[in-house]
Amino acid sequence: LFSFEFNLIFGLKETMSGTEAREHVLGLKVMRLSKPTVFSQTPTWCDEKDLLKDVVHDRHQNEMSYLPGLQSVTLGNTLILPQSFGVIHFGEIFTGYISLHNEGQEEVNNISIRIDLQFTQQKVSLFETTQKPIKLSPGASFDHVLRHEIREIGIHVLICTISYNTLGEEKTFTKYFKFQVFKPLDVKTKFYNAESCNEVYVEAQVTNNTNGPICLERVTMEPSHLYDAIQLNDLPEIENGSGYTIFGKVNFMNPGDTRLYLYCLKPTSSEDKLNEVIQEVTPLGKIDMVWRSIMGERGRLQTSPLTKMVPKYGDIRFVLEDIPSTAELNEPVSFCCKVSNCCDRNLDLIVYLDCFGNKSFVWNGVSGNKLGILEPGSSKKIPFEIIPLKTGLLVLSGLKFYESQSKKTYEHQKLAQIFIMKNGSHDNQLIE
Repeated sequence: LFSFEFNLIFGLKETMSGTEAREHVLGLKVMRLSKPTVFSQTPTWCDEKDLLKDVVHDRHQNEMSYLPGLQSVTLGNTLILPQSFGVIHFGEIFTGYISLHNEGQEEVNNISIRIDLQFTQQKVSLFETTQKPIKLSPGASFDHVLRHEIREIGIHVLICTISYNTLGEEKTFTKYFKFQVFKPLDVKTKFYNAESCNEVYVEAQVTNNTNGPICLERVTMEPSHLYDAIQLNDLPEIENGSGYTIFGKVNFMNPGDTRLYLYCLKPTSSEDKLNEVIQEVTPLGKIDMVWRSIMGERGRLQTSPLTKMVPKYGDIRFVLEDIPSTAELNEPVSFCCKVSNCCDRNLDLIVYLDCFGNKSFVWNGVSGNKLGILEPGSSKKIPFEIIPLKTGLLVLSGLKFYESQSKKTYEHQKLAQIFIMKNGSHDNQLIE
């Protein structure tokens, strides 16, 4: 009957009027199959020179939690029975045991059992025998085990409706069993945008809200169709074995402990999907978590779909690519600029290179080039080259885009920073 030998049965608190309970010949019991816990007790110790040392030692040996050779361990080799219904968490499997017993002296026919689980505004059917009625002789019982994955937080009501026929009379009664479902894990997320490549870094803080220790078996990011996910929480594989997370082979969490996970979401290569990435609200995906309690009970929790607000870039988004962090004096520095149309109309752009007021570098190119028509959501890469004239930190600026239709100028200042060194200084540093 039981899923394993240590399962114990505890009744749920039922609601039913006393008059209704006495007038029926069928008795219904609904219980939860739950697992025991390991008995623990803090050992009492005293100093080796204490006069009561032997007395305390002998008394400790007679305690239930005493383990020979492991006197300082608080967990013993004894299991204790739960004294109540216990706590059930979101994502766990609720296992219920139903027993319907004929307490009368007559045979009961056409027994119909219907069991529903109601939570918030939804009702789920768990068990029904309307298609195959049951017959119970005096003293006989009908037993059934229910299993249901809890997917809501809050008050749940198990509704049991019994219909039967005895002595030619149709009777019906209903019992209600109420229990509370708690949130096991608290997940807080943060998002960081990488402007140069549309990557998004997701930081997830997972906190254990249960009253006991748990083991996190898996915490993964399930990306949306716009992204590919890279797990940044795994160590590289070692010889003669596989890799594991930075938290160790067993990710053990005490109550209140927090784990920090990091994921990198890279846009897929499709151009249509890249255009969706720069919309105002972008779906990122979900975080899926699997854990086990101290007695091995499995639970699963998945966050709601994660979304992020894309920064407002205006009509044009401007991203520099392949730009070096250091360069040499009077040597050409080449880089690329990606221009994206973020508005809903065509843009006819002209590029102007402005060097006035800036004596640290000069643009090496022709100012006033036309880019042509840039359609909504499309992008174009433009190569540029500068020549630094002074050593030190160079602040790249002076790039302007003129839109001929709206006659609007888009000016970009402080695009990037490049450290300019004297010729050969970089090689001298390497030799030293």
